Amino acid sequence: MKSGVLLAVITVGFGLQALGQHISPAFRARGGVVEALPKTLRAQPSFGISDETRLKMVLAPKINTLVAAKNFEGLDQMATELRRSKVETASGVWYLSTFYTLLTYEWTDTPEMTETAWMERQVFLNKWVQTNPTSITARVALGRYWKNYAWKARGLGYANNVTEAQWDLFAARLEKSREILVEARALKTKCPMWWDTLQFVALGQGWKVADFDAVFDDAVKFEPGYTQFYVNKATYLLPRWYGKEGDWQAFAQDAADKMTGEAGDMLYARIGWRIHQRGYYSGFARDAGYSWPRMKKGLQTIVDKHTDSVAPASELACLAYQAEDRECAKPMFERVGMVVDRNAWQDDMARFIRARTWAMMQY
Repeated sequence: MKSGVLLAVITVGFGLQALGQHISPAFRARGGVVEALPKTLRAQPSFGISDETRLKMVLAPKINTLVAAKNFEGLDQMATELRRSKVETASGVWYLSTFYTLLTYEWTDTPEMTETAWMERQVFLNKWVQTNPTSITARVALGRYWKNYAWKARGLGYANNVTEAQWDLFAARLEKSREILVEARALKTKCPMWWDTLQFVALGQGWKVADFDAVFDDAVKFEPGYTQFYVNKATYLLPRWYGKEGDWQAFAQDAADKMTGEAGDMLYARIGWRIHQRGYYSGFARDAGYSWPRMKKGLQTIVDKHTDSVAPASELACLAYQAEDRECAKPMFERVGMVVDRNAWQDDMARFIRARTWAMMQY
């Protein structure tokens, strides 16, 4: 669903659409050297702001105001509205998810957060649960907090780099999250973030495949359109976690086939999109064993539906470059102009310039 709150991206510099005629044939190949261009024709790209970051900029002031006022009713109302709307970004992130991210200190977004700040937020969430014990939002937020607090203790590195003390904190905090979520299961109102959070707990606690699948099956029965459920299962099936190469790819294909049609293609693209941007494959389109034709088809559909976002076109441009699909890449680079999407290009502006130069060449 398109958003009315995402702002237009402001860019700096000019495009490369007309540069092909100025470059000698020697540079009309992939990886052409931009420095060889006349200074007046060199690209001047600028990093854009992701849809998710813009969304946080919109939601954070309201959430912070409600938290400062201890306005639990206002937070409940805000979450209810977001749950009902099901509005999402181009990549499939629900606004509801971002609400919880901002409220519960998603650790990867707040590495600088002090221990005092963590404790203050814990006190606030406990008070919310005590004030309104039937609030699903308060319970999920508290469970989500303990999940995030657990991953803060562990860190995001490989297991062999985690100390025994870190493992102990990680385990204790994850179990606290699980207990809160189990208790919240009995509440009348349901929230997709309950299952989303439990999937992360299961990942951290190393649940067996059958147990993880039971959570997933229950989740998609409740809300089949919640992309993160599928991304979480694909992550669980990665070789880095509990699967082997080919498992997550087969799951994505099966899930997309069950959804069928345009929706299935978009789901397939979004799963691949999110796995790509987590950096598990150096060259996703070449190395991941993921169907490029279907990924391309799904991303193109998302591009067409989310005309207010540069993100899907950026992702498609990046993967088309990897796949050496200039026919697909060129119109996507024309669409994004000189905006460098940090997530798609992983902060590598030089790679964006090389890819864009290659895509815009005459051949």
